Amino acid sequence: MEYTLELCSRYTKKEIQGKPVIIFEKHNEALPVWGTYASQIGRPMNLITFDTHTDTHAPFVRYLFSEKGLRKVPYDKSVLDLPEIKELLDGMHFRRDDFCFEDVFRISDMIACDEHILTAAVFDYLASYRIVHKQFTNCNDTVYGYDSEYITHENFIYGSRPEVQKPLILDIDLDYFGEQKEILRWAVRAEAYIKQADVITIAREPKFVIDCRTDEAFTAEIAEQEIIKSIDAILSEGNAAAQEICENEKAFAFYVYTLSIISTGLSPEDATIRARKSFDPTSVVSSIQENLGKEESYSEMLSSTNPVPYYDPLMELLITDPNQDSTAARNIRVRYVLTKAVIENRIEPEEILLHDKLFKEGSRAELDELWKKADPNMNLTNRLKKMYLERQKTKQAKK
Repeated sequence: MEYTLELCSRYTKKEIQGKPVIIFEKHNEALPVWGTYASQIGRPMNLITFDTHTDTHAPFVRYLFSEKGLRKVPYDKSVLDLPEIKELLDGMHFRRDDFCFEDVFRISDMIACDEHILTAAVFDYLASYRIVHKQFTNCNDTVYGYDSEYITHENFIYGSRPEVQKPLILDIDLDYFGEQKEILRWAVRAEAYIKQADVITIAREPKFVIDCRTDEAFTAEIAEQEIIKSIDAILSEGNAAAQEICENEKAFAFYVYTLSIISTGLSPEDATIRARKSFDPTSVVSSIQENLGKEESYSEMLSSTNPVPYYDPLMELLITDPNQDSTAARNIRVRYVLTKAVIENRIEPEEILLHDKLFKEGSRAELDELWKKADPNMNLTNRLKKMYLERQKTKQAKK
């Protein structure tokens, strides 16, 4: 009987909403999985991988360096022409069009956990690869003939996402996540890849998870549970609760970015920097708690290093807790209502400026008084307009 991926006990095979998800311990074990799917599809696949590390060391570099004493190893397909590699792979069926899972499974144990990507490329499993990472590096593998791109974590979260064509492998090393809250945020940004992927592969790498984590309580087990839950949330269109979580995370990102542009006049580039600094609920809570005791102006609060983002649990506390009644707390409540209206498509983002105009023309006390007079059941756009008209009437009466 042929030894296949389905029969190999080293891999955990799941199916989430019809999507195959393959889980394994070390990242080099991805090689026979990618080879299996590329050989079944009949052509090289495109890879997008999320990893703290880039994992693009030359194929077989550890073996050639430590076992054979080579000091220079080719990065491209010419590595397969080395006598040492020809001898190592003699009799093995490793190429995409001549593939044997058992042979490639044995080969995966011969390479290190950072050699699998280029090994898969020279074996013709990959047509291209995109690597989203957290390292300070400026790699350019195109000089070796690879269709490749390196994207930093910050650019992926706050910038544009790389385009990847089908057939697609979505690959995740759990050490990419430093703490639990990063996972849902990633899933929202990676939604298109999750839906588009022909297969999802996950490397647990528990040792590296511990080395890279930012939360001492975070483990590979927690990361695996959360990533599976997030993938399921993205793929389960009918799962209302999961979708609501994802929508809140989207709103969180949208708010910081939009508020920075509209309410503080920042350029999109500066707004991205502002969002990057503020995209942490913990620091936001601290910032708001500090602001609650201060009598600073609304504009000063908005232009601080940590603008208040859309964060439901905290906002609900500020809205419902009668003890939080400082000027800053009331302004946060107002901003929450306005931003939520934008998220729910009840007003256009530019209409927030109407409130800002109202604020600039009157004192905070007058603004609060007008807000109380406005009909709470009225469409928020009309509510803002009514407040503005009331303010204009007040000004006319004073004249």
